[in-house]
Amino acid sequence: MFHLDELLKMKPKINGIENMNALSDGERIGDSPYVVKKTLHRSNDSFVYLAFHSVTDSHVIIKEFFPMIGFEYQNINLRLKRSDYGEVLLPNDEIEGIRAFHQLKRYYKESANYLKGISSEKHLVTVIESFECNNTVYVVLEYLPYPTLDTLMKEKILLPRQVMTIFQMVLIAVESIHKKGYTIKTLKPTNIYISDTHVIIGDFNPLKRSYFISQSSDSKQNPFIAPELLSDSIVNETVDIYNLGKILELFMNHIGYHMMKENVQRSKGFNPGKIDYILSNSMNENPSERLQSVSEIRNLLNHRVVIKNNRIEIVKWFLAAMVVIVAIYSVNRSGIIEMIPWPKEVVVLEESNDVIIQSSNFRFITKRNSFDFMDAKMIRWIDEFDDVYEINLTSDNRHITIVVSDNCIDLDGFGLNPGAYRLSVKNTNMDEIVLDFEIVSKHSKLISAPICDFENYSFYQSASKRMTWTSKTDNLFRIMVYDCTLQEVVYDIKTEQTTLDLDVLNLNRGRYLLSIQEYEEGKESLYDQVNLEIFDDNELKTPIMLIEDGGKLRLGDEIRWQMLSLGDINIRLVHEETGDFVDYSTPSHIGFITLPTEARTGWHHLYVSYTNEQLSSKIVELRVQIVD
Repeated sequence: MFHLDELLKMKPKINGIENMNALSDGERIGDSPYVVKKTLHRSNDSFVYLAFHSVTDSHVIIKEFFPMIGFEYQNINLRLKRSDYGEVLLPNDEIEGIRAFHQLKRYYKESANYLKGISSEKHLVTVIESFECNNTVYVVLEYLPYPTLDTLMKEKILLPRQVMTIFQMVLIAVESIHKKGYTIKTLKPTNIYISDTHVIIGDFNPLKRSYFISQSSDSKQNPFIAPELLSDSIVNETVDIYNLGKILELFMNHIGYHMMKENVQRSKGFNPGKIDYILSNSMNENPSERLQSVSEIRNLLNHRVVIKNNRIEIVKWFLAAMVVIVAIYSVNRSGIIEMIPWPKEVVVLEESNDVIIQSSNFRFITKRNSFDFMDAKMIRWIDEFDDVYEINLTSDNRHITIVVSDNCIDLDGFGLNPGAYRLSVKNTNMDEIVLDFEIVSKHSKLISAPICDFENYSFYQSASKRMTWTSKTDNLFRIMVYDCTLQEVVYDIKTEQTTLDLDVLNLNRGRYLLSIQEYEEGKESLYDQVNLEIFDDNELKTPIMLIEDGGKLRLGDEIRWQMLSLGDINIRLVHEETGDFVDYSTPSHIGFITLPTEARTGWHHLYVSYTNEQLSSKIVELRVQIVD
């Protein structure tokens, strides 16, 4: 969307500020290698300095914990000063003030350590280190050469499609941090950096309480402070939803949304109905009445919606975890979920006369149609709108669906064996481009893959998580763990065992692909692959079906699933041509139902859910053929 050179030129000239309590320009921080160049900013709880490392001469940003006058914590008003030697002092020796200051310093360092632990996240500024000096805490951050969102909006007049693209990038960044288990709480235009490929969130306090937002703060001076932050209470992700609503409101004011709504509405990829809904449901004073997650906002923006009586019902949405294109309207007394089926496109690799109409503005850059089994496999495309994309990768025996936020996909984490593949990429405008390619091997014969005990695993977070495989040899095994949400390999492990304790990987809730390969005297095997899903303890697992998508069933055959201890399995079988359907429900521990002999032959869509009391799982969709 913006070229890197253009963004780097937009980085504003760094002008220092003066403050009698700040460290002096050119002053070394204690016995550390860091030397202050300028004082950049005075925040509610700290001074922010531009500094350099005296050995490497590299620039860094350093935050010094130094609450400003009037900072109030647990009804204690802190008033700090600095000695002639740079030490931070409390002017009085009141026990309560000393206790509060030391407690806040401990929280500040804990916050920095948490951020350092997740600083490999590309959407978060890197925390280099933290240390104590001058009776306070210092946090060293990477220096980002990019402009902030605030600077970008001051320097450029952005078009509607540009602000929506940037907003999408912000949503992706916030969602990735939420998936790590943290809330940001200080999300605002001056804390969002714009690179040429993604946005980067500046530092924030990941602790559950808002220790570093003073109880005496004025939300009128800072409109991005959510109301609940001023009560020193425990907060959740909805505090960031409030800030996202404020950022979206700022974007709409920037493009004159309220003054020329008709012109904005004609902009491609822009839907005022969705904007109105998000604005009205994200900034409610009551956190429980806001939209509850970033994924809700992304679903509303990225997919077709129907607006009726000021309510938006999602008609179609992507699930990065799996292909599920259904709508859930109600649960009837019998516990069977009412499901509305949607047609599912089936890609047939054998058809060679397909005509793919590709927009000249949305096309593959990668022209290769052959990759070696051992080589890197990166596929790129361009689109005039920076977007999010639904990726479908199909072969004779594999179908993988994920959602990506970049204009490329790295297939190395997918464990692709030699064979023919088709890659389909759809943007949110539902334009599609298709690339057929093959994986080939220079070796005349690869050794056989290890055989995993199951193709699908699902676990609750608190449960013991172990997977196993079999092999005829005692060789070394390589396991790649691909996170379908982050779209990257998060673990690449080698082991001599034929079992893997997944608890040691500390995987977050989400969907993963595990590719397992065997080594034998310098040779490598084919991959076997496992689908893994981790669920929170307060949700229901998605049922794992023991029938194949596209498989055949005979009248009287059994529809089987992995048995569960509680609740019911609910099935709806929809005839593809007539739309006629039948519903079945049976206790989940039975593990199967028998297809009645009166069922109609032909292709059907099979929708399966797992319910237990008031909870319902995601819905699994399969396409099956019933034959005599």
